[in-house]
Amino acid sequence: MKVKKYNKKYQEFDKSKIEQSIMLAAEAAKEDIPEYMIKRITQYIEDDVIKFNKNIISAEELSTFVQNKLMQSSYKQTALSYITYHYDRQNEHLYNSDLIKAFKKKLNGSNVENSNANSDERSFSGRMNEAARVLLKDDALNCMSKITRINHINNEIYTHDLDSYSSGQTNCLSIPFDPIFENGVSVKQTDIRSPRSISTCFQLFAVTKQIQSLQQFGGVSATHVDWTMVPYVRHSFNKHFKNGLKYVLTEEDYNKIMSE
Repeated sequence: MKVKKYNKKYQEFDKSKIEQSIMLAAEAAKEDIPEYMIKRITQYIEDDVIKFNKNIISAEELSTFVQNKLMQSSYKQTALSYITYHYDRQNEHLYNSDLIKAFKKKLNGSNVENSNANSDERSFSGRMNEAARVLLKDDALNCMSKITRINHINNEIYTHDLDSYSSGQTNCLSIPFDPIFENGVSVKQTDIRSPRSISTCFQLFAVTKQIQSLQQFGGVSATHVDWTMVPYVRHSFNKHFKNGLKYVLTEEDYNKIMSE
């Protein structure tokens, strides 16, 4: 069995290190634990680890086994000393990790890239956004399957907009406006009927794109919008054409045309 350490390196499971950590915790707590009792507690921990039945166990998981056995014993001060030490150790590794270093660089604006970005990385909002993206990218990599993660890290298959990957939303969408314009749409328990003019058609177009853009990352597009809007151009043309006839026709001719 291997142990995945806080620095993400691996080493063989060695119960003597557990004995040593319990001994150091007892010394720090000024609690006298006989050597045979330390070995017995360590054996209980090893038994639990074996029952865990995993080829790789993380340092956090192993630490939890130790904490639980110490808390179940009568050596509560040693347990508290051990928990405090490993909490500080874990925070130290996290603070010095590549992830936090990259996060702090973005937060401080000390690692500004000349990328095609939509925000100024040196501004307050820019630094906050870029720092958040570092954490989101790391989370996304942990959400992926192992093979997908390796492919991305090795630049074999690049995952675009990695910082938005773990949100579970779609990236880029072409909205089929033909059925939306023809049948209308329901938005938050509100029914929007099919438009009867080009102006209301454009309003529905804008609202639909805005609502969809809030539900995803990436672009929202539409194909052949000009052709899709042709029937509604006709609606508006017919309406305004009929209204304009009354200015060029006599009232009798106008009423005759409108009645047909």
